[in-house]
Amino acid sequence: AMASDPVIGRLDVARVEPYPDATRLLVVCEPTEIVRPEFLGVAEDRLRTQRSAMRMAVGEATTRKRVPELVFVYAHGRPSMSDITNTQRPIVH
Repeated sequence: AMASDPVIGRLDVARVEPYPDATRLLVVCEPTEIVRPEFLGVAEDRLRTQRSAMRMAVGEATTRKRVPELVFVYAHGRPSMSDITNTQRPIVH
């Protein structure tokens, strides 16, 4: 479902890093092209809907005992929240 989703398909993963440690990963996303501001809201909804499937894919691809939580942020764009750097806003917790 994720691979065929045209909205998620327009996002690239710029980087993934521990947030604050390996039990939770910060996934920094960037649109693959210039997008309208309303695209970001639609992308948030799609990521929220697909989050469980993405965690399952991470679990299948790794040999960890516990699959980390995923927190999605945009690399650029909307204002920050207090727990993310000034250039990033959480998309999905």
